[in-house]
Amino acid sequence: MTHRCQILTLMLLLVVMHATAQGDYCFYSFLEKDGLSDNAITSIAEDGNGFMWIGSASGLMYYDGYSFHPINSGNDTHSLRGNHINDLASDRQGNLWIATESSVCKYDISTETFASYKTVRDGCEENSYQADKLFAMSDGRIRYFAARMYQLDTVSKCFEPVHDDYILRHRIRDCFQCSRDRFLMVSPSEKTIFLIDSNGNELSRITGGDTPDNNPYRRPYDIIEIDDYLFYIGGDNGVFLADTRARTIKKIDKIGNQKMPSQISSLYKDNITGDIWMGTNGEELHILSADLKSITVIPSSTSNYSTQMLNSSTVLHIFKDSRNLLWFCTWHGLSILNTSSNHPFLNLTHPECDGIIPTSAISSIAESPSGLLAIATDGGGISFWDKHSPRCTDIKNAGQHNQMPNQSLLAIAYDSKGNLYNGG
Repeated sequence: MTHRCQILTLMLLLVVMHATAQGDYCFYSFLEKDGLSDNAITSIAEDGNGFMWIGSASGLMYYDGYSFHPINSGNDTHSLRGNHINDLASDRQGNLWIATESSVCKYDISTETFASYKTVRDGCEENSYQADKLFAMSDGRIRYFAARMYQLDTVSKCFEPVHDDYILRHRIRDCFQCSRDRFLMVSPSEKTIFLIDSNGNELSRITGGDTPDNNPYRRPYDIIEIDDYLFYIGGDNGVFLADTRARTIKKIDKIGNQKMPSQISSLYKDNITGDIWMGTNGEELHILSADLKSITVIPSSTSNYSTQMLNSSTVLHIFKDSRNLLWFCTWHGLSILNTSSNHPFLNLTHPECDGIIPTSAISSIAESPSGLLAIATDGGGISFWDKHSPRCTDIKNAGQHNQMPNQSLLAIAYDSKGNLYNGG
């Protein structure tokens, strides 16, 4: 694995459609046949080198811009321990942390090595334990949650319990990280939501919602923070708005005449538009407008993912990377969306494309007056991409009089008449 992922040399953003006011979105999807170890994607994170790490029910892999690379697990302290990936997180140094059914592991991007950590539970050090959720704190501390919360001690190199009395006393079942290293904790038995700081001090609590149809404590899966006090909570009973300052919680059933989805599996807030993206359990992806006046439903297709539709009606996790690409973890693989332009993201080196750029070493790109993209490569000649087809065609030095004498090109340019000039 190289230390720097030059994504711009591997991928292009292709203009093959225009988003409409009705919310037409184009996705590009990956399945097992594209290199995923499992179609059931559980989590995703980006490390400090720009690599995307994907966790699934069958293992961990990373995506370098054009292909997936699986990571083999092992039993020693310098290997990934466990194949069922529950959660992924990146710390402030860009290192990757992995929560599995067997331990918490760290991938160091500077040394490209794994290390696993023990947990101190009831006074005993354990090599094997389950970690459900990871929390990378702003000060560099790492925590995980699995019925209890544990924090990595930098001296002992072991995870040790924190806020243990509070969590056990209130029978906390779910925990979510908020801004400023605060935590929203849920106790179904007490029908209460607690907001605490990183030191375990209680900041607020909300009690209520004790009817079967209005119970926010029944399997909450995700939260998003509107401000310091307002939170959306999504779960098996729909979407709730929790106000920790007023200590109230209210279910959102409808937006105008549009019904809200009943089973929420993931939430994401677009900080640019203010829109709320809601992944559901089999009810399609929904987008709640920032003004709370409309809902857009994004249809999915599991039969033909090459149509650039979302590949599943169940979205387990939504993640935005440093390139403003939205990644959707689903039960049928991965889907990607470019939200900054509403144009589809497409990897031309992918074998499912109609045409394939022969090498990932792209040196120059030029556009003709008619909109034809010429892509110069180092060793693969020139590829032409017709945005209206779309299809790639290659020109190489096959020894014919009408083909190029050199496949390694450093620069290309069109003139006003559409003639292409190249230098190698």
